Amino acid sequence: MVAGHDRGNRIAKSRALVSRRLSQRLPYYLTPEEAHALIDATITERDRLLLRLLWEAGIRISEATALKLEDVGREGIRVLGKGRVERVVFVQDSLVSSILFYAQEHHLDRGDYLFSSRKGGHITKQRADQIIKKAAKSARLRRNVHAHLFRHGYAINFLNCSGRLDALQEQLGHKDINTTRIYLRLSSEDVKREVQKLQF
Repeated sequence: MVAGHDRGNRIAKSRALVSRRLSQRLPYYLTPEEAHALIDATITERDRLLLRLLWEAGIRISEATALKLEDVGREGIRVLGKGRVERVVFVQDSLVSSILFYAQEHHLDRGDYLFSSRKGGHITKQRADQIIKKAAKSARLRRNVHAHLFRHGYAINFLNCSGRLDALQEQLGHKDINTTRIYLRLSSEDVKREVQKLQF
């Protein structure tokens, strides 16, 4: 009886250790419900478009804020990533149409930034973070929300919708596919949670 109890304790401790190690390695991310709540909570059309871009394209905040109208086309969105490496990110037509409509409404020229600052140039990462935190407060999301959670959420959503890992690597602009593989573990955590809901 005692031996069985000790074995049970060892198993529980091992599971707790594995869970702790996983939680240390795996980043937090936004669920589709949270992302849409944040987008809906924005006040201006510009801010709504910025959050949609983060969620629907999975690009980095620095890539999003630096976008110019000339970077957006029906064939995709051209971004300048880490190490000044250029890539094309493919998005759905509805997002491109929203960007082009926004540009038309605000009389943007091809060389204009999509998310311009009043001081000239484009908005800063700090300003973008303020927009996100304000939306999180309005949406009553209790946890700490920042721009990179959109990117993580995009990756998980991509895989949960049966997207290929190598395609995700291209979209995110990862040089090493092992960087992208972390999202497979996150996706597995989603499956694990769903399985735990089952009743037999």
